[in-house]
Amino acid sequence: MQVELQLSLPSSCSTSGPGTQVRRITSSWSSSSVTWADQPSTTTTGAVTSTAAKGYSDACPAGTVNFDVDDIVQAWADGSANYGIQLRGAGESHSLTWRRFRTANCVSGDSSVEPHPTVT
Repeated sequence: MQVELQLSLPSSCSTSGPGTQVRRITSSWSSSSVTWADQPSTTTTGAVTSTAAKGYSDACPAGTVNFDVDDIVQAWADGSANYGIQLRGAGESHSLTWRRFRTANCVSGDSSVEPHPTVT
């Protein structure tokens, strides 16, 4: 299974930093109570990292970043609770590789740029 996310406006075209990571969430949470200081727990087991840079300039135009989350989905199939996934910086202190992604809340009328899972 792949999760496809439309990436826009990184701080540079650099791909040398720690990247963006998808992790499996391991505790219940509520969107109304999540804060930077109070996030649900996650695991790095099965985590997937991408250093793609898209949307900064003509050298790295906007586009889709794919995360192959087979190991995360397999953990759910094997009985781990499905609390969802978290998208985060693999290293929070690297200033040249921060990324901004479109969310499902950004309805553009173009479904190709909205995040979605793809099963192959």
